[in-house]
Amino acid sequence: MAQCPVCMRNSAFPSSVPGLHRCRDCDHIFQHPLAVTASYNYQYVKQRYEAYATTDLMSHLRLGFMRAMHPKPGRLLDVGYGNGSFLKLAAKAKYDTFGNDVHGCGEQFGVRDACLNGDTWDVITFFDSLEHFPDLTLPRQVCKQAVLVIVSIPCRPEDEREILSWKHYRPGEHLHYFSPQSLSVFMEGKQPLACLDLEDTIRGDRCGQWNILTSAWK
Repeated sequence: MAQCPVCMRNSAFPSSVPGLHRCRDCDHIFQHPLAVTASYNYQYVKQRYEAYATTDLMSHLRLGFMRAMHPKPGRLLDVGYGNGSFLKLAAKAKYDTFGNDVHGCGEQFGVRDACLNGDTWDVITFFDSLEHFPDLTLPRQVCKQAVLVIVSIPCRPEDEREILSWKHYRPGEHLHYFSPQSLSVFMEGKQPLACLDLEDTIRGDRCGQWNILTSAWK
């Protein structure tokens, strides 16, 4: 048995997918060991974000969802901001915007970088970033520093055998494969204010199943 990074119990066992473990208690699936092999640098961001024509559309969709959950602009931290597209749009909507990303290229993308420790926020967003953390301790703590937390993550197939052919299966990059249940456990058992598949309208679903899970947590 291995320790689950979500519920922290020694209850994870090898899954049917080589290199992945599944927790019998919280149903979280994760790469074991939790080792990052991707290079999160400027070129990675250019390739992953600016090559997609839907990047700006996604930013507008996310801004609309955030404003519905938190209508009054305030201090916003986007964790894993990529090329800063969402933050630039949020700044136009009068949010006081900051970002944190492992690539550290805030100046090149016009983003004010902020550390994850010791500050408070009105809104913290994790868009396509939570699944990249080898250690979930810090993001778990950061979630306690905000009035509202919004998370968008790949929502894995119910049948773990389908993960191998899933487009979000990226060993060394996507380390965690959340389900709604394991995400709720990560958020310390809280129930979300909203739990939607709104990003599938742009990014596509998986034969009628959720592909991207977007949740808002207070």
